[in-house]
Amino acid sequence: MIANQEILNDYRETVAERQFRARIEVMRLPYLRLCITRHCNAACSFCHNEGQQVGSRGLATLTTAASLTTADFRYIARFFRRHFSRVKFTGGEPTTVANLDDIIAVFRLEGYSCSLTSNGFLLDDEMQRRLRIAGLEAVNVSLHTTDEVEHEAAFGVHGQLHGVVTNLHCLRRNFPGQAKINFMAMPGQNVPNQLLPMTELSASAGIPVSYLAPVTERSYRRPLSIAVVDYLTRHLGIASVETVSKAFYETQVITFKNGGVWEIDDFRRAGYRGAAFDNGYCRTCRRREKCTEGAYTLRILQDGSAKPCLIRNDNVVRFKEGAYVFKG
Repeated sequence: MIANQEILNDYRETVAERQFRARIEVMRLPYLRLCITRHCNAACSFCHNEGQQVGSRGLATLTTAASLTTADFRYIARFFRRHFSRVKFTGGEPTTVANLDDIIAVFRLEGYSCSLTSNGFLLDDEMQRRLRIAGLEAVNVSLHTTDEVEHEAAFGVHGQLHGVVTNLHCLRRNFPGQAKINFMAMPGQNVPNQLLPMTELSASAGIPVSYLAPVTERSYRRPLSIAVVDYLTRHLGIASVETVSKAFYETQVITFKNGGVWEIDDFRRAGYRGAAFDNGYCRTCRRREKCTEGAYTLRILQDGSAKPCLIRNDNVVRFKEGAYVFKG
């Protein structure tokens, strides 16, 4: 892939690039999602890896350079700055990339608000401080259980839970008010048995739990989030509920009496799902009924390809001689 040329003052977009920009505008996406590696030091069975082929997995430690150069990332940052003001770095596991702080710095210098999703294995106090200096503003850590055996089963690796919990407590100091725990609610596995322990962890670490759930036919009839809140309310009691408006839905920020906080933003509720698909791109999609999320972000894969949709691979946009062009 060739994408290391600077954008000059007399740079003129190709017809394909203009078409691509028009599609982005139609989708009304709120942020950019940048997958900087396919590799991960965990092996989660439910990971979609941003809709691409999984790389190496389950390594205790892994330090590599990103597939793209700094100039590539600068090109991507400048190309999409017209459309987005926020970027989230994902993978694979982004903290396994040795020059992650350099990549963050590129986007921060271009004016982006930068956030990160991580499994938390390597995200210790020293790394948190380094990434904060580079320009990282917010962190989401994926954690679905406080039980060591269940954590090993979910992430496919041994002995990482204690370090992750320690790192969560560091986040409270290094990213105050800008850290979250991503909790994938899996009935019969961590629901309901982990709901109370996760709420207690939220209270002790001072970090809210962001509720996520798999999509099933049953979840459309009665969202699992309702059952989760019902369970927690019966056992803990609610102290307060705040509603925060977002692009396609509203988030309920629920504080329980033990001090734990959950954020619920389940677009699968009737009114929200319609909003997530209410754009010119999704209306005509033949796979709309099977889609799990709607159009809410534009993914940039580890090779620089742009992927407008998680479940489709027939609309990937790739680099060619420093410009984005449509595949085929």
